[in-house]
Amino acid sequence: MDSKQQPQTTDSRNAAAGNVEPKVFNEPHLPDALRQAQAYAGTGGHIVSLPELLAARANADFGNEVWNNWFTTVSEEIVFKPASKGKPVVLFVHGGGVLTSDPERIERCYRSDGRGMTSDQGSFRGAARLTWREASDLLSGRLPDGTGFPVYPFEVFKKGIPELPRRYAVVMDFSLAKQSKSGYESYEVLKEDPIFICRAGGVEAAKAYLEKSQSRHKCTKMGQWHPFSRIDASVPQGRITFLAGNLGGVGSDGSGHLSGYDSDYGIGGDANIHNRGRFIAIARCLSSSLTSLRDLPFGSHVSAEAKMAEEMKTKGVRIEATEVFASSLAAALRQALWTTHSGFGNTKDQPERRFKGFVASLPELMHARVHCGGGFDNAVWQKRFTANTEQDIVKTPDGKRVVVTVHGGGILGSPERIEKAFRMDMQSMTGCYAAKLTEREALDLLGGKLPDGTQIPVFTYDMLLKNTKEAPLPQRCAIVLDYDIAKKSPRGHVRLAYLRKDPNFIALAGGLQAANAYLNKVSKRQSTLGNFPPFTQYDYNVAQESRVLFLDANGSVLGSNGIVNMGRYVAVAPANAAGAIRKASFA
Repeated sequence: MDSKQQPQTTDSRNAAAGNVEPKVFNEPHLPDALRQAQAYAGTGGHIVSLPELLAARANADFGNEVWNNWFTTVSEEIVFKPASKGKPVVLFVHGGGVLTSDPERIERCYRSDGRGMTSDQGSFRGAARLTWREASDLLSGRLPDGTGFPVYPFEVFKKGIPELPRRYAVVMDFSLAKQSKSGYESYEVLKEDPIFICRAGGVEAAKAYLEKSQSRHKCTKMGQWHPFSRIDASVPQGRITFLAGNLGGVGSDGSGHLSGYDSDYGIGGDANIHNRGRFIAIARCLSSSLTSLRDLPFGSHVSAEAKMAEEMKTKGVRIEATEVFASSLAAALRQALWTTHSGFGNTKDQPERRFKGFVASLPELMHARVHCGGGFDNAVWQKRFTANTEQDIVKTPDGKRVVVTVHGGGILGSPERIEKAFRMDMQSMTGCYAAKLTEREALDLLGGKLPDGTQIPVFTYDMLLKNTKEAPLPQRCAIVLDYDIAKKSPRGHVRLAYLRKDPNFIALAGGLQAANAYLNKVSKRQSTLGNFPPFTQYDYNVAQESRVLFLDANGSVLGSNGIVNMGRYVAVAPANAAGAIRKASFA
């Protein structure tokens, strides 16, 4: 392979592009995936279209995730009949059209009366119904928000357009599109196929992808799917295209109807608009390895998980952290939990993945802050984070009140349980926005049992001091402290020396050594630390209550915040080190 054929690396491409960071957004609900991808890309980034995705594959080696998993794209195919006597056309829109520019527009397809989608002759592959105005504006090169883009006739596009913009469209007679086969077609035919040329971004782009794709498994056919032979072209409608994985060559010979996401199903342009989504978003990355939280050691203080993480490195797996923000605690936690296991991707020699991922607790956030490079410039110090840690004030069977600090997910480690606290029954939330606990929940917690049946170790404060001298604290555990001791924890901006001896702060940090390590780091820039336990807001008439904890950008531990709050968790999950999507090249 000569130098011109060598796949470009992200580093070399990003040197010119200004350091971009691709990221996959995999969601069960298509609009949610698009919404999150848009938020990540921001104003300076974009979401990958079908021509960009095919070009990225052509420039990547086959071990990269860009080849080995399926993706949704911001490319859509619109069918429209411009006038009552006119001929219907197909409009291939790349870079964001009426659907892929607006998640809310996709949501409007899902009407309870069924009028937002076509029935598609009962095929369960309905398209989005468009208004005549939406379709007409697209054909004129205009989005609903007024954004303009060029529209090229297929005859002109086939001859080649120098320096295509990121957003553009190609218009083709519907009658021509209908002539293309929907199904497995030979590579040689696809090189000249009008639909494939439009989908790929031109004749040369089509040829480059097909030659690279065919070289992997030496197949003779690839799937290309479209609905044009079965739909009513008089109804304005649109679909979003996706590209299937190319992991094992399955189905490429056309010997059977194999439509799995991991088969060589090819390009799907006939899928239901009510679907899941898996977009690649590109963001301009201003952070370096010293300021990004992605590679910080959130879990390395946990012995069993740390050992497993080291073992995974030898199998091509790395552990990566991701910030997850949402406007409510429940929504943020739900997304963070999903992130811990949703994004690994496929690899031909996929290793055993016993490392499940986790949402960072308060000790894990503190540990990452202590061990991050770049002083206090890392992102882990720049924002307020929600911890997967809660403090519960409960009543023991003999009437004594205790404070139970649960790290790694307790009763409020469930998004559904957080939402349950918002019921309008006056029995679910205190006046200071703590979640009320039931007597059963409180008693089970004292025995280390969570509502889902999970059993966690429970330590007294003396046990905590003793055990963490000998071994790291388990990732998920509870620490019980007498309420009368805990409530003496100083509130406000406290001198660090006082916190070093404070049992409540030590329990929050995960042990004496962990507390001292965090305070030593803080002492490099300040002499006090905010410490805000919940005890001044505790209603003594309420037997049991629970609060989620936060770690502020100034280092403070916030224990009195209510659950009516936004959430910013850190999800830590296994990632494919060798074939990470960020190693692919996106123009």
